[in-house]
Amino acid sequence: MHVVPYPEDEYGTMKRTWTESIVEHLCKASNRHAIQAVMLPPLHWADGRIIDLARIGQVCHKRHIPLIVDATQAVGIFKVDVLAEIQPALLACSTHKWLRGPSGTSLVYIHPSVHDTWLPLDQHERGRDMSNSDYYINAATRGHFMDPHTGYYPEAFFSNARKFDAGGKANPMLLPMLQASLQEVAQLNVESVQQSLKQIMQPLLKWCHDHNFVIPSQPHAYHIIGIQPPPYSILLQQPNVLLLSHQQKQQEQRNHYQERLSPKQLVQIARHLEQAHGIILQARCGGLRVAPYLDTTPQDVQALIDALQDIYFGSAVSVWANG
Repeated sequence: MHVVPYPEDEYGTMKRTWTESIVEHLCKASNRHAIQAVMLPPLHWADGRIIDLARIGQVCHKRHIPLIVDATQAVGIFKVDVLAEIQPALLACSTHKWLRGPSGTSLVYIHPSVHDTWLPLDQHERGRDMSNSDYYINAATRGHFMDPHTGYYPEAFFSNARKFDAGGKANPMLLPMLQASLQEVAQLNVESVQQSLKQIMQPLLKWCHDHNFVIPSQPHAYHIIGIQPPPYSILLQQPNVLLLSHQQKQQEQRNHYQERLSPKQLVQIARHLEQAHGIILQARCGGLRVAPYLDTTPQDVQALIDALQDIYFGSAVSVWANG
């Protein structure tokens, strides 16, 4: 397995884009068999940094490498042009995120070029083409289709992506719910939504920049934004943190020599935001994930800024400083 990390220094400064690092890694492969498949999302699930899948897809096609995409955190809120730009071999998407569908349902696109060469993982009769009348004509004489001696499935698969469907039967309660959510989401212009979210989130991004918080370098999406507190030594220099005793500060420095707040402290901050302010964020990958949506207002963003100001630099600093 090849992992291509963020091309950034310890303070989150990116010297080049993540896409450029991935393309370079692909081009350095000794031959087209050195990499069997490329598996990527359109953007990072924790901070919204964008990966240019159209550009990477061109490299993959040139080298005959299947591109497999997990688009769960993008489809429904961010432009994902499957047919014209990305052309993946496979793109999967759980519907419970930005498609607003029920848990327990997923959508998968499989490129027609692999329908004949890929085999389904799940072998069952619903992936087989039952239009062959012999299957039914011989039903009376062959016995039950699960009988190891007389039963059989039709051997021919469907010629389209139906051959890859999972076994079992779809939940009749979930599919109408999924249909309704897809009809609503299909009415959205996701590029306009991103532009709207960009404008709404500008005050938060400016506040983070002014207070030395690490925010994603361009390019990034605006429905997922990761913010990381500044280095721990900078936070300890704030006036309210000076109220800590010298021994407490020394212990804090020893506990957090890595210069970042610990996952435990970030969880404490997220819990405080919810309990004290009714604001729900998630601690993810060394920071807090902010995920605005269509109903987010400028007042909501200002409330978050005020709460973060109080937590990191105000009277509520003990939420993390003594954690």
